[in-house]
This record gives sequence, C-alpha cells and structure tokens, in this order.
Amino acid sequence: MQLVQEAGDCDFRLQFIDLSHEQRAYGEALDIATQMALTPFDLRTGPVIRAALIRTGNDKYIFAQAVHHIVFDGWSVGVEMEELLALYRKYNGETTAQLKPLSIQYKDYAAWEQEQLQGAKLAMHRSYWAGRFENLPRTLDFPYDRPRPAYKTYNGAVLNLVMDSAMSEGMDRLAKTSNASLFMVAMACIKSLLYRYTGQHDVVAGVPFTNRHHNQLEGQIGFYVNTLPIRTAFDPSTGFTALLEQVRQNILHAYDHGVYPFDRIIEDLQLPADVSRSPLFDVMIQMQEPGILSPDNELLPSGWNISPVDAHKGTSKFDLLFNIIPANGLVHIDIEYNTDLFESSTINNIKEELLKLVTLVLQDPFITPLDLRKQLAGTNQQSVNYTSSLVAEIEEEF
Repeated sequence: MQLVQEAGDCDFRLQFIDLSHEQRAYGEALDIATQMALTPFDLRTGPVIRAALIRTGNDKYIFAQAVHHIVFDGWSVGVEMEELLALYRKYNGETTAQLKPLSIQYKDYAAWEQEQLQGAKLAMHRSYWAGRFENLPRTLDFPYDRPRPAYKTYNGAVLNLVMDSAMSEGMDRLAKTSNASLFMVAMACIKSLLYRYTGQHDVVAGVPFTNRHHNQLEGQIGFYVNTLPIRTAFDPSTGFTALLEQVRQNILHAYDHGVYPFDRIIEDLQLPADVSRSPLFDVMIQMQEPGILSPDNELLPSGWNISPVDAHKGTSKFDLLFNIIPANGLVHIDIEYNTDLFESSTINNIKEELLKLVTLVLQDPFITPLDLRKQLAGTNQQSVNYTSSLVAEIEEEF
C-alpha cells in the first residue's frame, strides 16, 4: 500500500554545494551526482527524492536530482523542468502566470487502471499476452565475451553515437513511407542486428510503455510506465520492409494491451526461476522524447542556457539497452551494456555494424535480414566506409 504524505512531512531538503573555487569543480559535481543516483532509497521512511544545486563557477550550476521510480518516470522530467522554470520566472518577476491546477490526480489514474484490470477487460488483456507467449521463444543466445554470472549483475557502461543528418533524415523518410514511427524503424534495425549476431529470428525485446492516453495526464508527475515484451517472429528471407511491418503491428497491438502489468505477464507464464538474467528478455529498446532535457527557449529565464549533463551511473539493468534519442534533427543512440558480459570492443563492433546495417537498409529497404547478416559478417574487425558518418562518440566506463 502506498501512503501519500503532505509536502511538509516528506523531509525533503535541497542541498546547495559551492565548488566554484575547486580545480576539479565539474568533475567533483559529476561525482556527487553519480553518488546521489547510486545511493538506495528507503521506501518505508522516505524521502523518495533528493536533489542538489551545485555551483561550479561564476553563473554556472549543475542541478542534480535522484528520484525513485515509484513516483517518477521519464516524462515527469520534462513536466518538472517546465514547472521549475515557470516558478523561477515568476519569482524573478518575468511573468505573473500561475501553474495550471491539475484537473485530475494520480489516484484518479490508479482507479481507472484498476477498472481496466477487472472482469471482461482483464480477461481480454490476459488472453492477448497468453497468446503472444503460448510457445516461449529461446533466450537470446548472444556471443558474450564472458560467461554469465550465476546471479544477475548490474555493472555497466554506455557507448554514445550520433547519426549524421543524411542517415537521420533517411530514417525519418523510411518511417513516413512505411506508416511507421522512428522508434519502429529503429527497433526493426536492432532486431535485425540481433539476428545477425544470434541467428535467431524470434526475438523478444522489452519496451517501456507510458500509460498517458488522456491529455489530462500530460502535465502529471508520477509513474505511468509499464514494461511490454515485444515479440517478433520473422522470416529472415523476406525484405526488411516486411520485418518493419511486423514490428509495427507487434508494437501497436501490444500498446492496445499495455495496461496489463508486466509482473502479471511473468506470473501468468509461470517461467522457471533464473536468477542470472531478466525474465523473458535480455535487451531493452526505448526512445527518449525530444525536448525532455532541452526546453524551448521561451521557457527559459532571461540570460539562461540549459543543457543536459552526461553522468552515467556505471550500471546496466539489462544485457543491452538501446536508447534512441532524436534531437536537433539527428538520431542519437546510447548503447548501455553489462560490463560483466561484454568487452567495450564488442560494443564498439555492435555500434559499427548498426551504422552499417542502417546504411544498407536506407540504400535498399527490401534487403533481407539474411543478406544483411551475410554482408555484416565480414565487417566485424574491418574499417567500414559508411554513406553516413559517425559524428560523435563518447565512451565512459566507471
């Protein structure tokens, strides 16, 4: 049972830390932010949020915040930022506008969710997921660099890449001509890449699904996310466009039943216990909405400039996580990986082959995953000339 505290009872304090006279001010600020993120929360006593404003120089600050997922999701980051900026502008005398009062509360959403999980609606959702996993696929047989530990670990690192404008625009065009989204195109590419490495063409990947169907929920701060296992069983001898259409249908149908909790799917399937890995899938694919950490200029107080700070926690919840981030007309992909399973060189190969695969798909959308696998097999240790170049690459290991 969750109990909602009054604001004055949550024992929240904003820390102010002045590092402006330190030689390593920026690095120390990142260390503080990382430690904040790694410090566990006590859900029995709270608070479930901690934050610090860290001064790193004259008129330069880092705002670091860690929030437990029980009250916060990715969408909430953008909502919170807009509200904080609006309140600051009002405090600074730049506007008299008030925050719009919420027309509904999280408890109203919780009541609606419970209604969806009763009677005929519950039976419909349960039947769909039972049908999708009536015959369980094999676990992904990836060629890991190290044996899988007996117990699942969460040590990780991330490799960041940015596709150039030509490749990014090509991805957008393919999405539009296929009546699909950029996320669907990216997932089809990644599933084709997983087939290249494993030879398996029945692939399950986890996808975070935000249950914010109603526009009254768009301004809410809270946890509205459910994890959906997206299964795609495809024929590798048919064209990539056929795979993309399958992925599109898989995602849309799963979204129709996205209210059914992932925990219940696992319970219903009665999967054998395996403490060495995540249940049902080892790869997560997600998309971060543009603008979450880059608010519109009209929202900024006078003279302000805001940019996100990259402070990876050195963890990974899954074997692989692909985070697709469209920003400023370019497609960014962060590849987060478990360092107890993968060497950084292997992830670099995955990055190069993903770029090569996208290039081949954009050149010929009807190319088959089978042909993609054959063409990529020889590029693993070789330098590849791409029609689109890698603009930025930052590898961080903590």
